[in-house]
Amino acid sequence: MNSQPDVVVIGAGAAGISAAHTLIESGCSVVVVEAASRIGGRCWTDTETFGVPYDVGAHWMHYGANNFYLQYGKQNGFSIYPDSRNFHFFRHDREQPGGDAVIRETRDQFEAAIQIAADKNLDISIEEATDELAPFEFATIDFIYGPWIMGKEVADFSVLDYVSAPDSEDWFCREGFGSIISHYGSGLPVSLNTKATEVDWSGNGVKVKTSKGTIEAKAALVTVSTGVLKAGGLKFSPTLSKKKQKAFRAISMGCYEHIVLQFDDGNLFGESDSYVIRMWDEKRECFGALVNVCGSGLAFCDIGGQTARDLIAEGDEACIDYALSQLIQIAGSNVADSFIKGAASGWLNHPFSLGAYASAKPGKFHMRETLRESVGERIFFAGEACHPTLWASVAGAHLSGQEVAREIVRLLQ
Repeated sequence: MNSQPDVVVIGAGAAGISAAHTLIESGCSVVVVEAASRIGGRCWTDTETFGVPYDVGAHWMHYGANNFYLQYGKQNGFSIYPDSRNFHFFRHDREQPGGDAVIRETRDQFEAAIQIAADKNLDISIEEATDELAPFEFATIDFIYGPWIMGKEVADFSVLDYVSAPDSEDWFCREGFGSIISHYGSGLPVSLNTKATEVDWSGNGVKVKTSKGTIEAKAALVTVSTGVLKAGGLKFSPTLSKKKQKAFRAISMGCYEHIVLQFDDGNLFGESDSYVIRMWDEKRECFGALVNVCGSGLAFCDIGGQTARDLIAEGDEACIDYALSQLIQIAGSNVADSFIKGAASGWLNHPFSLGAYASAKPGKFHMRETLRESVGERIFFAGEACHPTLWASVAGAHLSGQEVAREIVRLLQ
């Protein structure tokens, strides 16, 4: 490990990997320190648990036109194909004919109400912006656009943040999204199992203290999550401004987890990559899953928001039992007969993430800009939370790392 590079990159996730490539291509010497035993961060494909690729983290390749990994994956032999968005909507155990049309209609009204608030530049919650819509009819939309997509209830999510993101076309990779990122990051100068504990910027450059020693550099690029930054997982000396620290709390991590179930009958739910959504009913609950993922027989039963937090507190078995019971209610006892085993992702309590991905709290959208600001032209920040429009995505993390790296190169020249 070079103890005196030009730049220390803290974190070898998508942002750290793209930043390191950009810095090296520009002639800078770089060391990437990664606390985990692997690269990829929240993009990780596990092939051991189920014997087939399983994306523990990011699975959807969002923003195809702006996603570097879409073309990179195709050029490097990965099997990539578009998400057909095949939806099945249920109430209890009965599929609802025309359920997709109902969802589209209510979604259009939902988004129209949000846009009215955004046009007035009201940085309020989505819940407040849509509070005049019928609560029962729109409960499924609240679930889809809150816990199921963002890992937060709509009361905790900023309208201005919501409208800042463009629409997305999604793609899947049969070998796992994380495997593409790992492929791109291979060969970089990464020191694994090296936890950065403190960035000392009291002198002209920076000193990054790690579990394997101190690295002196001209600049440090921090790509760790806002969850870790908020919790003080990386210290700064001198302490960062109160405004900067508020940004770590304002652009907060959502709680979103994959509960993955494996079945020996991959055709239980029909086509590969089908979405199964249990709509709001008298039991006052919703549930969503992506079934027969990439034709593997796996089902991603994703949970978010407070429901996820409550289940995680009970442990992995409680998460698995919950997901299995939901699928049994939808599709019958054949689901239980075909079940092999399950796993839960555990990002909320993972010390190197403390959540899934970040979005702005109501009234805090303006703090995204503060989050992106460098400190003393020596400490820089990048990651999915730092991209102005493609936040909460690997595509945004990649572009953020690339853009900030270019800024560092300009300052160092």
